Amino acid sequence: FRRQAVEAIKPLSFDLEVGQTLAIVGEAGSGKSTLARILAGMIEPTSGDIAIE
Repeated sequence: FRRQAVEAIKPLSFDLEVGQTLAIVGEAGSGKSTLARILAGMIEPTSGDIAIE
């Protein structure tokens, strides 16, 4: 059987400067853990770009 594609994370953009903190909040199933895994390099995004300088 074939899984249906799900948009786990809506398009987003943010910049953080040294010393800044960002809180990711949302409902269960809104993509918080998926975003954290992508930022940590644990999974690859299926589209889009991530730039960490």
